[in-house]
Amino acid sequence: MNISSTIQQLFERGNGIVGVKTLLENGISYYRINALLADAVIVRLKRGVYKWAAKETDELAEVARIVPDGVFCLLSAAFYHGLTTTVPAGHHVAIPDDRKVVLPDYPPIQLYFWNETPYSLGVATAEVEGGSIQIYDLEKTVCDAIRHRNKIGFEVLKEILNNYLDREDRNLNRLHSYSKQLNIFNKVDDFVKILL
Repeated sequence: MNISSTIQQLFERGNGIVGVKTLLENGISYYRINALLADAVIVRLKRGVYKWAAKETDELAEVARIVPDGVFCLLSAAFYHGLTTTVPAGHHVAIPDDRKVVLPDYPPIQLYFWNETPYSLGVATAEVEGGSIQIYDLEKTVCDAIRHRNKIGFEVLKEILNNYLDREDRNLNRLHSYSKQLNIFNKVDDFVKILL
């Protein structure tokens, strides 16, 4: 097996992303890594982490492969749905509270371990470049923002709620149904009454 096919296989196994340690452990020298960078075969994502340049996928699809049971939540879901202009520093992903996931150095992923109801309620599928992802729908995203308002901050919560209430495709019945199942009906009702 030649060195080029070894390199390509390493990147395929890593879903297009490989750390320098893995490359060195497999006999790929710094000289070869620099040559691959110069030839634009690989791209440096951050220090010591590289991406196969020809692998064009949305980072969301890459995260979905890294965390197979993950559902994009909180700021990731709010940003995807256009409920906030706040770009999350990392991907916010909910997983069942009994799962274990080993995360790579890149991309940055913040895991939330949720029990059955918060995890399974309001899951939708979205198509992105490179595959499909699981993400919470609009109403579940709003409920989660209210549930985790101390983590995301009041200004971001206010933006999410205002943008949601301005949308024609909002479903207040679904929002109230979710909030009852999550035991936050009174909080959701208070916020909606204040802003409507």
